[in-house]
Amino acid sequence: MIRSLTVFFVFSGLSLTILAQHSRRHQDVFPKFGNFQRRGWVVGPSVTYMMPPIKNPTQRVYLPGGTAYDIKYNPLGRVGYGLELGRFHVMDRSRLISHIELNAGFKMLRGQERFEASLDKETNPSGISVLNGMGSFSHTYATLRFSIASIQQFSSSSFLQNSFGINADYRLASVSDYSDQGLPIELADPTNFLFQVNYSLGFGFKVSGNLIVVPSVETPILNIYEYNDLKSTLSILNTPYRPLVFRVNVMVCDKKADRKCPERKTKRKTIERLFK
Repeated sequence: MIRSLTVFFVFSGLSLTILAQHSRRHQDVFPKFGNFQRRGWVVGPSVTYMMPPIKNPTQRVYLPGGTAYDIKYNPLGRVGYGLELGRFHVMDRSRLISHIELNAGFKMLRGQERFEASLDKETNPSGISVLNGMGSFSHTYATLRFSIASIQQFSSSSFLQNSFGINADYRLASVSDYSDQGLPIELADPTNFLFQVNYSLGFGFKVSGNLIVVPSVETPILNIYEYNDLKSTLSILNTPYRPLVFRVNVMVCDKKADRKCPERKTKRKTIERLFK
């Protein structure tokens, strides 16, 4: 189901791009003339959410002596936050790529998990029939992200943006807690280093001559490290979570260097010669 959701997410954005390509030409949202350059800074505050699977995981565990419990897990995502700072550069010589970005920052991935363990009466009729427990986690990563963006404009000040990128994350801090009620539950934990291919879909607005705002949602589409059979989710505790990053990129174009008028330069040189 999670793979189907990822495919739908990506192809929805690409379909909207194809539709946008049939619209009429508009003035480039990135300034071509005037006092601003086609490159600049990007500031990206974000909110993260670890989306659990639609179908809750289950498991059977055995205690010493053969007693068995059937466990039903109820995972829940929690909201985290992040912030990135970087640079963007418009690719004037490419028809497919609008601009590239390189960003660095941090992000938090948070979630929790409750479970209910039911005793199998056939293995131990006199045992405790139901056990309840829960756990939570909060992982903070330093992140470096490179992305390639393609935009299709709806007007001179609005556009659709599709971006593919790679992110390299290193875990700086981790806080976790789990009450297993004495059951032999093995807890999964991602590696400290993550390397992923990601996709994001955004809708941008040009606010002023050099200010562009792009709200977007991003998710991994492939885990390169640690590789896990083409999966793009992260197995934490007993649940495969899908990281979602809701980001608002604020793009500020650089100002061009001040250029002095040639006529004024000529007059100044003439005056200097007269007084020599």
